[in-house]
Amino acid sequence: MKVIYHVPAGKKDLVQLHDVQRACSTAMHVVGILPIHKPVAREKRMGLNVDMDLPTLLSSYFDSKPELKDRKEDLIKKTMQLVEEQQIQDAQDA
Repeated sequence: MKVIYHVPAGKKDLVQLHDVQRACSTAMHVVGILPIHKPVAREKRMGLNVDMDLPTLLSSYFDSKPELKDRKEDLIKKTMQLVEEQQIQDAQDA
């Protein structure tokens, strides 16, 4: 007998092997107890390009995140302010 069970994507295997072995105790021969783990679905990568400027890259990224779409413009503006502040600081340190 072979016991195969499926573990959903992203879930921990909670099967107690001892309990399965006990349930199979009347079988003449147990070949194996095999968990089948479903792979976690990966997000499709965006079409980003090294030639894109930072605001365009950020815009594409925020468009791909539904929870950030409404705040996209503010986030891009704040990021660009931080980049400018860092550039000023770097120039002063040089």
